[in-house]
Amino acid sequence: LGVDAVIIPGTDPHQSEYISGHWKLRDWVSGFTGSNGTAVVTLDQAGLWTDSRYFLQAAAQLESSGFDLHKEDVPGEATVNEWLASNLHDGAVLAVDGYLFSIAQAAALEELCGRNGLRFASDFAIADRVWTDGRPSRPEGKIYVHDEKYAGESATSKMQRVLAEVEKADADSIFIPSFDEIAWTLNLRGGDVEFTPVFISYLYLSNETKVLFVDDVKLDSGVKGYLKSIGVEVKPYDDVRNFLSRISTGETIMLDPSKVSDTLGRALDCIKVYSVSPIAMLKAVKNDVQLAGTRKAMERDGAALVRLFMWLEENAKTGKYSELDVWKKGIEFRG
Repeated sequence: LGVDAVIIPGTDPHQSEYISGHWKLRDWVSGFTGSNGTAVVTLDQAGLWTDSRYFLQAAAQLESSGFDLHKEDVPGEATVNEWLASNLHDGAVLAVDGYLFSIAQAAALEELCGRNGLRFASDFAIADRVWTDGRPSRPEGKIYVHDEKYAGESATSKMQRVLAEVEKADADSIFIPSFDEIAWTLNLRGGDVEFTPVFISYLYLSNETKVLFVDDVKLDSGVKGYLKSIGVEVKPYDDVRNFLSRISTGETIMLDPSKVSDTLGRALDCIKVYSVSPIAMLKAVKNDVQLAGTRKAMERDGAALVRLFMWLEENAKTGKYSELDVWKKGIEFRG
């Protein structure tokens, strides 16, 4: 396809750090499974960049893979961008899947290409071409309502507060790709990502229209009824690009350039206001119910930890137990 180099990040279309197996193309290509790492493949070379947490793991997993390990934040080691500038010839095409790069990241790469005589393509959906066998499907776990007695505030109130911040920025609407922000705003939870109660989705909010883009299989009748009651329409997850492309050219939409993907940013033909998402600050301020819940959780966890310490004092000297046994005991004491 005339591409000279492709960058494969270890993220998903929502710029997540921890992702579902469906988007672990970097893992599949290189064999490296750490949470942080970026792969680069050219016509005759391949490299994997990661930080010091994963140097030993990466060295073992990349052995005989054809990938060279490049260490991030180490003096004398070239960054991804420096390496690309040095190893690609004038006029070479650097391609990425624009869904996996934020607006800000893609702009930086485009600038890099402009400075070094390279061409940039952000529509190279490489996973769809090469990962045709054994690719995991998107998770289909059920979404559930996070009751207001635990959240301390209704979703309707939260959406009003978000839109008030949007109005302050002279925007009409906001597009939200971040799982944690969607879960907080709608008082919903899920299980699509390990260790995090979130679900794969997008959210569009304006005073007139509120749309959650999500796979229908995740929603039971109770959640559908709940969404209807708070005025949120449901559309298929894969309809998001088409929806954004049809937004009126006169509308002003707020986008966080570090979170919205380049592909979806380019789909918009309206006025864009780039700003840090206001939801991050709103959800950082905890209400009384959340504070009480945190204290209660700390009490329960503290009691479990004391029990674990007591068990360790009694049993460590026997030499019968491994770190794995201690971990299992910790889970047991937490109930």
